[in-house]
Amino acid sequence: MEKSKFEILYDDAEAIAFIRKRADELCGEDFLSNLSDDDILLLLDIEDEYYDREGLYENLDEPIDLNALFKYIEQQIAKEKNVDINIEQIKAVVYYDQDYVDHLAEQKPL
Repeated sequence: MEKSKFEILYDDAEAIAFIRKRADELCGEDFLSNLSDDDILLLLDIEDEYYDREGLYENLDEPIDLNALFKYIEQQIAKEKNVDINIEQIKAVVYYDQDYVDHLAEQKPL
């Protein structure tokens, strides 16, 4: 299967740096300070799992039920040990990850 432009351009380390920078600017420098890069990556992986499970990658025009997404992420995070992430942090990571994807969409075509 051929990779999409976003799969080629998306870089986890860049995404995490982008998310942290955006959170610092909009929520304050300490907003995500209790989260390690691995914690943020876990959130991104769970978000990706939800999109895949719901078939959202196959139909990119399908609206995303954000409340269902946030609930799913909360449920999955609750299963993790030693991870302390609140709903506002979950929302910020999801929103700022979307900002990162939008930023990639503005890049020159491959």
